[in-house]
Amino acid sequence: MICAGAIVGAACLGAAPSAFASYHVDSISAAGSTLFAPLAETWSTAYLAAEETPYTNSGTVYNISYSPTGSGTGISDSKSSVNDFDDSDLSIGEEGDSLASWSNPVLQFPWALTATAMAYNLPGIPSGLKLSPAVITGMFSGKVSRWNDFAIQSLNRYKKTVKTITYKYKTKRVRKHGKIVKIKTKTKIVKTTTSWVDSPKLPNQPIKLFFRSDGSGDSYVVESLMQQGAASTYTADGGPLSLSATWPFTNGTGEAGNAGLELALANNQYSFGYVAVPYIWGEVQNGPVEAAAVENAAGKYVLPSLAAISAEAAAATPATIPAQAVGTSGTAEALDNAFNVNIVWGPASAPTAYPASTYTYGLLPTSGAPDQAALGNFATWAVNPSTGGGDLGENDGYAPLPSEMVTYLNTLVGQL
Repeated sequence: MICAGAIVGAACLGAAPSAFASYHVDSISAAGSTLFAPLAETWSTAYLAAEETPYTNSGTVYNISYSPTGSGTGISDSKSSVNDFDDSDLSIGEEGDSLASWSNPVLQFPWALTATAMAYNLPGIPSGLKLSPAVITGMFSGKVSRWNDFAIQSLNRYKKTVKTITYKYKTKRVRKHGKIVKIKTKTKIVKTTTSWVDSPKLPNQPIKLFFRSDGSGDSYVVESLMQQGAASTYTADGGPLSLSATWPFTNGTGEAGNAGLELALANNQYSFGYVAVPYIWGEVQNGPVEAAAVENAAGKYVLPSLAAISAEAAAATPATIPAQAVGTSGTAEALDNAFNVNIVWGPASAPTAYPASTYTYGLLPTSGAPDQAALGNFATWAVNPSTGGGDLGENDGYAPLPSEMVTYLNTLVGQL
Protein backbone atom coordinates (compact mmCIF):
# COMPACT_ATOMS: atom_id res chain seq x y z
CA MET A 1 0.00 0.00 0.00
CA ILE A 2 1.23 3.52 -0.86
CA CYS A 3 0.02 5.80 1.90
CA ALA A 4 -0.67 9.45 1.09
CA GLY A 5 -0.47 10.90 4.57
CA ALA A 6 -3.29 13.10 5.81
CA ILE A 7 -4.73 14.17 2.47
CA VAL A 8 -8.37 15.23 2.85
CA GLY A 9 -10.69 12.31 2.22
CA ALA A 10 -7.99 9.75 1.49
CA ALA A 11 -5.49 8.36 3.94
CA CYS A 12 -4.04 5.96 1.41
CA LEU A 13 -3.98 5.74 -2.34
CA GLY A 14 -4.02 1.96 -2.37
CA ALA A 15 -1.72 -0.52 -4.05
CA ALA A 16 0.62 0.70 -6.76
CA PRO A 17 -0.56 -0.05 -10.31
CA SER A 18 0.75 -3.27 -11.76
CA ALA A 19 2.71 -1.28 -14.35
CA PHE A 20 4.84 -0.02 -11.45
CA ALA A 21 5.65 -3.48 -10.16
CA SER A 22 9.31 -3.31 -11.25
CA TYR A 23 9.78 0.23 -9.93
CA HIS A 24 10.49 1.63 -6.51
CA VAL A 25 7.76 3.97 -5.21
CA ASP A 26 8.94 6.86 -3.06
CA SER A 27 7.09 9.79 -1.46
CA ILE A 28 7.48 13.54 -1.79
CA SER A 29 6.34 14.88 1.58
CA ALA A 30 4.45 18.17 1.86
CA ALA A 31 2.23 20.08 4.29
CA GLY A 32 0.47 23.39 4.83
CA SER A 33 -2.62 25.14 3.47
CA THR A 34 -5.91 23.31 3.89
CA LEU A 35 -7.27 25.38 0.99
CA PHE A 36 -4.74 23.58 -1.23
CA ALA A 37 -5.45 20.10 0.21
CA PRO A 38 -8.24 18.98 -2.18
CA LEU A 39 -6.06 19.87 -5.16
CA ALA A 40 -3.07 18.15 -3.57
CA GLU A 41 -5.13 14.97 -3.32
CA THR A 42 -6.17 15.22 -6.97
CA TRP A 43 -2.61 15.94 -8.05
CA SER A 44 -1.22 13.04 -6.03
CA THR A 45 -3.50 10.51 -7.70
CA ALA A 46 -3.01 11.93 -11.19
CA TYR A 47 0.75 12.31 -10.88
CA LEU A 48 1.26 8.73 -9.74
CA ALA A 49 -0.85 7.56 -12.69
CA ALA A 50 1.10 9.79 -15.08
CA GLU A 51 4.28 8.02 -14.09
CA GLU A 52 3.14 4.73 -15.56
CA THR A 53 5.60 5.69 -18.28
CA PRO A 54 8.37 6.59 -15.83
CA TYR A 55 10.68 9.55 -16.11
CA THR A 56 14.34 8.63 -16.57
CA ASN A 57 14.70 8.54 -12.80
CA SER A 58 16.45 5.24 -12.15
CA GLY A 59 13.24 3.30 -11.78
CA THR A 60 11.62 5.43 -9.04
CA VAL A 61 8.10 6.83 -9.21
CA TYR A 62 6.69 9.31 -6.72
CA ASN A 63 3.60 9.69 -4.58
CA ILE A 64 2.80 13.15 -3.16
CA SER A 65 2.07 12.80 0.57
CA TYR A 66 0.31 15.97 1.74
CA SER A 67 -0.77 16.89 5.27
CA PRO A 68 -3.31 19.77 5.55
CA THR A 69 -1.90 21.50 8.65
CA GLY A 70 -2.69 25.14 7.77
CA SER A 71 -0.74 27.92 6.08
CA GLY A 72 0.94 29.05 9.28
CA THR A 73 2.41 25.59 9.80
CA GLY A 74 3.31 25.44 6.12
CA ILE A 75 5.52 28.52 6.49
CA SER A 76 7.12 27.36 9.75
CA ASP A 77 7.79 23.89 8.32
CA SER A 78 9.32 25.45 5.22
CA LYS A 79 11.65 27.52 7.38
CA SER A 80 12.95 24.37 9.07
CA SER A 81 12.86 22.12 5.97
CA VAL A 82 10.57 19.64 7.70
CA ASN A 83 9.08 18.47 4.38
CA ASP A 84 10.19 18.26 0.76
CA PHE A 85 7.93 21.25 0.05
CA ASP A 86 5.15 23.20 1.76
CA ASP A 87 2.20 25.39 0.82
CA SER A 88 0.70 28.64 2.13
CA ASP A 89 -2.11 30.96 1.04
CA LEU A 90 -0.08 33.99 2.04
CA SER A 91 3.42 34.70 0.91
CA ILE A 92 6.39 34.65 3.25
CA GLY A 93 6.67 38.41 2.85
CA GLU A 94 3.01 38.92 3.75
CA GLU A 95 3.44 36.81 6.88
CA GLY A 96 6.33 39.07 7.88
CA ASP A 97 8.96 36.35 8.24
CA SER A 98 12.65 37.00 7.77
CA LEU A 99 14.35 34.55 5.46
CA ALA A 100 17.69 34.93 7.22
CA SER A 101 16.74 31.93 9.35
CA TRP A 102 15.57 29.67 6.49
CA SER A 103 17.61 26.47 6.49
CA ASN A 104 17.41 26.23 2.68
CA PRO A 105 16.63 28.87 0.03
CA VAL A 106 13.10 28.56 -1.35
CA LEU A 107 11.02 29.84 -4.22
CA GLN A 108 7.32 30.67 -3.96
CA PHE A 109 5.07 29.16 -6.63
CA PRO A 110 1.60 30.82 -6.94
CA TRP A 111 0.48 27.57 -8.56
CA ALA A 112 -3.23 27.34 -7.71
CA LEU A 113 -6.07 29.86 -7.78
CA THR A 114 -9.33 29.77 -5.82
CA ALA A 115 -11.15 31.88 -3.20
CA THR A 116 -12.47 32.05 0.34
CA ALA A 117 -16.27 31.98 0.55
CA MET A 118 -18.26 33.93 3.13
CA ALA A 119 -20.41 30.98 4.14
CA TYR A 120 -23.64 30.60 6.07
CA ASN A 121 -26.30 28.09 7.09
CA LEU A 122 -29.72 29.78 6.95
CA PRO A 123 -32.68 27.42 6.52
CA GLY A 124 -34.65 28.24 3.39
CA ILE A 125 -32.23 30.90 2.16
CA PRO A 126 -30.14 29.88 -0.86
CA SER A 127 -26.73 31.12 -1.94
CA GLY A 128 -26.40 34.73 -2.97
CA LEU A 129 -27.16 36.61 0.26
CA LYS A 130 -25.53 40.02 -0.25
CA LEU A 131 -22.79 41.01 2.19
CA SER A 132 -20.41 43.96 2.07
CA PRO A 133 -16.92 44.05 3.64
CA ALA A 134 -18.23 46.54 6.22
CA VAL A 135 -21.11 44.25 7.23
CA ILE A 136 -18.79 41.21 7.31
CA THR A 137 -16.52 43.17 9.66
CA GLY A 138 -19.48 44.07 11.86
CA MET A 139 -20.59 40.46 12.04
CA PHE A 140 -17.18 39.14 13.09
CA SER A 141 -16.60 41.97 15.57
CA GLY A 142 -20.00 41.31 17.19
CA LYS A 143 -21.55 44.69 16.38
CA VAL A 144 -23.92 43.02 13.92
CA SER A 145 -25.20 40.13 16.02
CA ARG A 146 -28.58 39.08 14.56
CA TRP A 147 -29.46 37.95 11.06
CA ASN A 148 -32.26 40.48 10.65
CA ASP A 149 -30.04 43.39 11.68
CA PHE A 150 -30.78 46.36 9.45
CA ALA A 151 -27.14 46.39 8.28
CA ILE A 152 -27.66 42.98 6.62
CA GLN A 153 -31.31 43.32 5.65
CA SER A 154 -30.74 46.71 4.00
CA LEU A 155 -28.41 45.03 1.49
CA ASN A 156 -31.00 42.39 0.72
CA ARG A 157 -34.09 44.35 -0.30
CA TYR A 158 -35.44 46.06 -3.34
CA LYS A 159 -37.74 48.95 -4.13
CA LYS A 160 -41.22 47.96 -5.21
CA THR A 161 -43.22 50.56 -7.07
CA VAL A 162 -47.00 50.19 -7.20
CA LYS A 163 -49.15 52.31 -9.49
CA THR A 164 -52.84 52.65 -8.63
CA ILE A 165 -55.43 54.25 -10.88
CA THR A 166 -58.71 55.69 -9.59
CA TYR A 167 -61.37 57.84 -11.17
CA LYS A 168 -63.19 60.84 -9.75
CA TYR A 169 -66.68 61.44 -11.02
CA LYS A 170 -68.43 64.80 -11.00
CA THR A 171 -71.93 65.79 -12.09
CA LYS A 172 -72.66 69.22 -13.39
CA ARG A 173 -75.70 70.90 -14.93
CA VAL A 174 -75.44 72.50 -18.33
CA ARG A 175 -77.96 74.02 -20.74
CA LYS A 176 -78.28 72.03 -23.92
CA HIS A 177 -80.76 72.81 -26.68
CA GLY A 178 -82.64 75.10 -24.32
CA LYS A 179 -82.87 72.49 -21.59
CA ILE A 180 -80.97 71.94 -18.36
CA VAL A 181 -79.27 68.54 -18.44
CA LYS A 182 -76.92 66.70 -16.09
CA ILE A 183 -73.51 65.66 -17.42
CA LYS A 184 -71.13 63.29 -15.63
CA THR A 185 -67.39 63.90 -16.03
CA LYS A 186 -64.63 61.38 -15.18
CA THR A 187 -61.13 62.36 -14.08
CA LYS A 188 -58.31 59.79 -14.08
CA ILE A 189 -56.11 59.89 -10.96
CA VAL A 190 -52.78 58.00 -11.03
CA LYS A 191 -50.97 57.46 -7.73
CA THR A 192 -47.51 55.90 -7.43
CA THR A 193 -46.21 54.50 -4.13
CA THR A 194 -42.77 53.04 -3.45
CA SER A 195 -41.91 50.64 -0.64
CA TRP A 196 -39.00 48.43 0.33
CA VAL A 197 -39.40 44.65 0.13
CA ASP A 198 -37.04 42.41 2.09
CA SER A 199 -35.68 39.71 -0.20
CA PRO A 200 -34.94 37.35 1.35
CA LYS A 201 -36.60 38.16 4.66
CA LEU A 202 -33.98 37.27 7.25
CA PRO A 203 -34.79 35.52 10.54
CA ASN A 204 -34.68 37.19 13.94
CA GLN A 205 -31.98 34.80 15.13
CA PRO A 206 -28.54 35.37 16.69
CA ILE A 207 -25.58 34.85 14.35
CA LYS A 208 -23.47 31.86 15.39
CA LEU A 209 -19.93 32.80 14.41
CA PHE A 210 -17.17 30.36 13.49
CA PHE A 211 -13.56 31.18 12.64
CA ARG A 212 -10.28 29.34 12.08
CA SER A 213 -8.41 28.55 15.28
CA ASP A 214 -5.24 27.49 13.45
CA GLY A 215 -2.82 29.63 11.44
CA SER A 216 -4.87 30.05 8.30
CA GLY A 217 -4.42 31.60 4.89
CA ASP A 218 -8.21 31.86 4.65
CA SER A 219 -8.16 34.02 7.80
CA TYR A 220 -5.60 36.23 6.10
CA VAL A 221 -7.79 36.56 2.98
CA VAL A 222 -10.81 37.61 5.05
CA GLU A 223 -8.74 40.03 7.14
CA SER A 224 -7.36 41.52 3.94
CA LEU A 225 -10.87 41.85 2.49
CA MET A 226 -12.09 43.67 5.60
CA GLN A 227 -9.07 45.95 5.83
CA GLN A 228 -9.10 46.94 2.17
CA GLY A 229 -12.84 46.94 1.57
CA ALA A 230 -13.94 48.53 4.85
CA ALA A 231 -10.85 50.18 6.32
CA SER A 232 -12.56 52.57 8.75
CA THR A 233 -14.98 49.93 10.04
CA TYR A 234 -12.24 47.34 10.40
CA THR A 235 -9.99 49.68 12.39
CA ALA A 236 -12.84 50.95 14.55
CA ASP A 237 -13.93 47.40 15.34
CA GLY A 238 -10.48 46.42 16.58
CA GLY A 239 -8.95 44.77 13.53
CA PRO A 240 -5.13 44.86 13.58
CA LEU A 241 -3.30 46.88 10.97
CA SER A 242 -0.71 44.11 10.60
CA LEU A 243 -2.38 41.17 8.88
CA SER A 244 -1.40 37.59 9.65
CA ALA A 245 -2.68 34.04 9.57
CA THR A 246 -4.04 34.51 13.13
CA TRP A 247 -7.71 35.51 13.41
CA PRO A 248 -8.04 38.93 15.11
CA PHE A 249 -11.51 38.68 16.74
CA THR A 250 -12.58 36.55 19.69
CA ASN A 251 -16.34 36.34 19.05
CA GLY A 252 -17.61 32.88 18.15
CA THR A 253 -16.03 29.46 18.12
CA GLY A 254 -12.68 28.48 16.61
CA GLU A 255 -12.37 25.40 14.42
CA ALA A 256 -9.21 23.85 12.98
CA GLY A 257 -8.91 23.54 9.21
CA ASN A 258 -11.37 24.19 6.41
CA ALA A 259 -12.92 20.75 6.90
CA GLY A 260 -13.54 21.45 10.59
CA LEU A 261 -15.07 24.86 9.93
CA GLU A 262 -17.28 23.61 7.10
CA LEU A 263 -18.56 20.81 9.33
CA ALA A 264 -19.34 23.28 12.13
CA LEU A 265 -21.36 25.43 9.74
CA ALA A 266 -23.20 22.41 8.36
CA ASN A 267 -24.15 21.27 11.88
CA ASN A 268 -25.32 24.68 13.14
CA GLN A 269 -28.29 26.54 11.71
CA TYR A 270 -28.03 30.36 11.64
CA SER A 271 -24.24 30.12 11.53
CA PHE A 272 -21.68 32.22 9.64
CA GLY A 273 -17.99 31.81 8.87
CA TYR A 274 -15.52 31.51 6.02
CA VAL A 275 -14.48 28.45 4.07
CA ALA A 276 -12.24 27.82 1.09
CA VAL A 277 -14.42 27.43 -2.00
CA PRO A 278 -13.32 23.82 -2.76
CA TYR A 279 -14.86 22.69 0.55
CA ILE A 280 -18.36 23.82 -0.40
CA TRP A 281 -18.08 23.46 -4.16
CA GLY A 282 -20.58 20.62 -4.28
CA GLU A 283 -22.89 22.23 -1.73
CA VAL A 284 -23.29 25.80 -2.97
CA GLN A 285 -26.47 24.84 -4.86
CA ASN A 286 -27.70 22.13 -2.48
CA GLY A 287 -26.97 23.38 1.06
CA PRO A 288 -26.88 23.43 3.95
CA VAL A 289 -23.76 25.60 3.64
CA GLU A 290 -24.21 28.42 1.16
CA ALA A 291 -21.94 31.13 -0.25
CA ALA A 292 -22.66 34.85 0.01
CA ALA A 293 -22.41 37.32 -2.86
CA VAL A 294 -19.72 39.71 -1.64
CA GLU A 295 -19.48 43.36 -2.64
CA ASN A 296 -16.39 44.14 -4.72
CA ALA A 297 -14.57 47.41 -5.39
CA ALA A 298 -16.98 48.20 -8.23
CA GLY A 299 -19.92 48.03 -5.81
CA LYS A 300 -21.26 44.81 -7.35
CA TYR A 301 -22.24 41.71 -5.38
CA VAL A 302 -20.57 38.61 -6.79
CA LEU A 303 -20.63 34.89 -5.97
CA PRO A 304 -17.35 32.91 -5.95
CA SER A 305 -17.73 31.19 -9.33
CA LEU A 306 -14.68 30.11 -11.32
CA ALA A 307 -15.39 32.90 -13.82
CA ALA A 308 -15.50 35.48 -11.01
CA ILE A 309 -12.27 34.16 -9.47
CA SER A 310 -10.57 34.29 -12.88
CA ALA A 311 -11.83 37.86 -13.38
CA GLU A 312 -10.26 38.90 -10.07
CA ALA A 313 -6.96 37.27 -10.98
CA ALA A 314 -6.95 38.87 -14.43
CA ALA A 315 -7.57 42.32 -12.95
CA ALA A 316 -5.36 42.14 -9.85
CA THR A 317 -2.35 40.01 -10.85
CA PRO A 318 0.56 42.40 -11.47
CA ALA A 319 1.35 42.97 -15.15
CA THR A 320 4.97 42.26 -14.24
CA ILE A 321 5.11 39.55 -11.59
CA PRO A 322 7.84 40.35 -9.05
CA ALA A 323 11.11 38.51 -9.49
CA GLN A 324 12.40 36.23 -6.76
CA ALA A 325 16.09 36.39 -5.90
CA VAL A 326 17.71 33.14 -4.86
CA GLY A 327 20.85 33.27 -2.73
CA THR A 328 22.79 30.90 -0.56
CA SER A 329 21.25 28.89 2.25
CA GLY A 330 20.71 30.82 5.46
CA THR A 331 21.02 34.31 4.00
CA ALA A 332 18.39 37.03 3.88
CA GLU A 333 18.74 37.38 0.12
CA ALA A 334 17.53 33.79 -0.34
CA LEU A 335 14.20 35.32 -1.28
CA ASP A 336 12.83 38.80 -1.84
CA ASN A 337 10.71 39.31 1.30
CA ALA A 338 8.45 41.77 -0.53
CA PHE A 339 7.35 39.18 -3.09
CA ASN A 340 3.61 38.59 -3.23
CA VAL A 341 0.76 38.61 -5.72
CA ASN A 342 -2.10 39.29 -3.30
CA ILE A 343 -5.23 39.71 -5.42
CA VAL A 344 -7.80 40.36 -2.67
CA TRP A 345 -10.00 43.42 -3.35
CA GLY A 346 -9.05 43.95 -6.98
CA PRO A 347 -9.65 47.19 -8.88
CA ALA A 348 -13.05 48.77 -9.51
CA SER A 349 -12.48 48.21 -13.23
CA ALA A 350 -13.46 44.53 -12.71
CA PRO A 351 -17.21 44.51 -11.86
CA THR A 352 -17.57 40.74 -12.31
CA ALA A 353 -14.66 39.83 -10.01
CA TYR A 354 -15.01 38.02 -6.68
CA PRO A 355 -13.02 40.12 -4.17
CA ALA A 356 -11.85 37.35 -1.79
CA SER A 357 -9.93 35.37 -4.41
CA THR A 358 -6.43 34.13 -3.70
CA TYR A 359 -3.44 32.29 -5.05
CA THR A 360 -1.89 29.62 -2.89
CA TYR A 361 1.88 29.38 -2.84
CA GLY A 362 3.97 26.25 -3.12
CA LEU A 363 7.15 26.82 -1.08
CA LEU A 364 9.76 24.78 -2.94
CA PRO A 365 13.42 24.66 -1.92
CA THR A 366 16.02 25.28 -4.59
CA SER A 367 18.41 22.94 -2.81
CA GLY A 368 18.42 20.53 0.08
CA ALA A 369 15.44 18.35 -0.89
CA PRO A 370 16.16 14.60 -0.60
CA ASP A 371 15.55 14.29 -4.35
CA GLN A 372 15.77 17.72 -5.92
CA ALA A 373 15.31 16.36 -9.45
CA ALA A 374 12.09 14.57 -8.47
CA LEU A 375 10.75 17.78 -6.93
CA GLY A 376 11.55 19.67 -10.13
CA ASN A 377 9.82 17.03 -12.25
CA PHE A 378 6.68 17.24 -10.12
CA ALA A 379 6.63 21.06 -10.21
CA THR A 380 7.01 21.03 -14.00
CA TRP A 381 4.04 18.66 -14.29
CA ALA A 382 1.93 20.63 -11.78
CA VAL A 383 2.18 24.07 -13.40
CA ASN A 384 1.73 23.06 -17.05
CA PRO A 385 -1.77 22.58 -18.51
CA SER A 386 -0.18 20.54 -21.31
CA THR A 387 0.95 17.86 -18.86
CA GLY A 388 -2.33 17.75 -16.97
CA GLY A 389 -1.56 19.22 -13.55
CA GLY A 390 -2.55 22.79 -14.33
CA ASP A 391 -6.09 21.95 -15.46
CA LEU A 392 -7.03 19.30 -12.91
CA GLY A 393 -8.60 21.56 -10.29
CA GLU A 394 -11.65 22.96 -12.06
CA ASN A 395 -13.97 20.21 -10.85
CA ASP A 396 -12.87 20.95 -7.28
CA GLY A 397 -13.34 24.73 -7.28
CA TYR A 398 -9.96 25.93 -8.55
CA ALA A 399 -9.89 28.39 -11.44
CA PRO A 400 -7.42 28.14 -14.34
CA LEU A 401 -4.25 30.16 -13.88
CA PRO A 402 -3.78 33.25 -16.06
CA SER A 403 -1.47 32.53 -18.99
CA GLU A 404 1.12 35.02 -17.74
CA MET A 405 1.24 33.17 -14.41
CA VAL A 406 1.84 29.85 -16.18
CA THR A 407 4.70 31.47 -18.09
CA TYR A 408 6.12 32.90 -14.86
CA LEU A 409 5.94 29.56 -13.04
CA ASN A 410 7.83 27.89 -15.86
CA THR A 411 10.70 30.32 -15.33
CA LEU A 412 10.78 29.29 -11.66
CA VAL A 413 10.82 25.58 -12.43
CA GLY A 414 14.19 25.96 -14.11
CA GLN A 415 15.68 27.17 -10.81
CA LEU A 416 14.80 24.07 -8.82
